[in-house]
Amino acid sequence: MSPYDPRPKGLNTDPAPPSVVEMLKPLRRCAASRDGECWHADCPQIRDNEPKATGRHCPLDTGDENA
Repeated sequence: MSPYDPRPKGLNTDPAPPSVVEMLKPLRRCAASRDGECWHADCPQIRDNEPKATGRHCPLDTGDENA
């Protein structure tokens, strides 16, 4: 089955869970996991090839959520 084939009957068509929908919204805070890895499509670190390029820390990780 390719992604372009019609969905077979009985396939799960329920809406995505809130945790997945949350990841589809624009980023307002760092979405990296505890190990620092982030796979969000809008991650500025991935977009800018960081931290390899300049060593920059994620600009969305402001620490406000820990205050």
